[in-house]
Amino acid sequence: MSPMSRSQQALLFLARLPESRVEARLDRLVETGAITSKERDQRLGYAQSPRGGGELVWFHAAGEEECRACVALCARLFEDRPETQALITTRVDQLPPSQDQITYVRLPVESLQAVGRFLRHWDPDCLVWTGGGYRPTLLYEVHKRGVPCLSVDSVVGDASIDVPVHLPGLLPATMRLFDEAFCSETRAVALWRRAGVSTDRIVLTGPLEDGTRHIRIDETKRAEIAEHFGTRPVWYAAALRSDEIASVVSAHATGLRRSHRLILVVDLENPQDVGELIAACVSNGMNVQTGNLHLGLSDAVQVLFMPNQSAHPLWFRIAPVSYMGGSLSREGAIDPYPAAAMGSAILHGPNGGEHSGGYARLQKVRATRLVRNARELAVGLSDLLSPDLAAELAHAAWESTSAGAETADRILDSILQTLDGRSEVRS
Repeated sequence: MSPMSRSQQALLFLARLPESRVEARLDRLVETGAITSKERDQRLGYAQSPRGGGELVWFHAAGEEECRACVALCARLFEDRPETQALITTRVDQLPPSQDQITYVRLPVESLQAVGRFLRHWDPDCLVWTGGGYRPTLLYEVHKRGVPCLSVDSVVGDASIDVPVHLPGLLPATMRLFDEAFCSETRAVALWRRAGVSTDRIVLTGPLEDGTRHIRIDETKRAEIAEHFGTRPVWYAAALRSDEIASVVSAHATGLRRSHRLILVVDLENPQDVGELIAACVSNGMNVQTGNLHLGLSDAVQVLFMPNQSAHPLWFRIAPVSYMGGSLSREGAIDPYPAAAMGSAILHGPNGGEHSGGYARLQKVRATRLVRNARELAVGLSDLLSPDLAAELAHAAWESTSAGAETADRILDSILQTLDGRSEVRS
């Protein structure tokens, strides 16, 4: 165990303040409506969910982007260790609902009593801290319990190391509590080295992103569906919103003038909007087929409605070009990473919604085509009907997701090695 620095001793002294002061402050926040009673109890370290048996990996996510990246990493972790549980603490305003194997709770305040209750209940086997905002008291208590700690850079690429209280020597003392630090750029490596962390504990990787999960499709089914299209060019509009239907149908009409055998496959966010889709197609002189492909696909069909959002990855693999629904709507776009991973060139509007960070990263490497209105969507589609240009975008997107997957692989390997080591100690 590392000895405490004087700054850590001072901080732990502050953390020993009477808990009644902490409770009073949180009670005032409840009274003003800033937090709920449930959140107050979680911040005091009181358990509101069962821990369950077996291994538990604790992820702390600084924000929404980090939270999604941690969930993607959990999915890969569960593939290797199906019995493992995950705990995610995060600072986002609204906690996501807990799901199978993943529980979301608030981080306890920097009080020894609250931290102690939290750690005694959850008893984590490993901590993966993403996105900075380090908590010295909490991390010291985790370290004191012998729980391995990994730090991962912010998903948004903001290389920084910080603690909430500025005491001389506190930052380096806190950073040295980590067993490994995964840095997304050389600037971050320099920050950790200046903090006195040995180079053998610093790993230079790319950023951990929410597109790092494995996506599998049924290749037999893909081949069967692709056979229906033959040599016809295909593009896909995924999770289309009602206020985007006219723009997409108009873009398709423009595309048909360039490639008369072009077919549009549509999935609607709300299947009840199918009447609006059919009306828009008919008014543009297009034939629409709805439902499955078991009866075949006529050459006269120009628009195919397939209401099954779970099949997005399959269509992203089949269609060389895909439009991300919601991106020209008020609601915001769907996740771009499945399309990127499946090799489909991405067309999208300016509203990335909760996935804005992902779109920004893909745009940075010129892996998508941004359109701002119906006219630009038509032009963008026409341009991407050129196989060379579509392939260029798709390749850039694939390279970006592959880099994220490699980072996830390295972090996951470290987590698995940590869990193996803990299992040996406990057995």
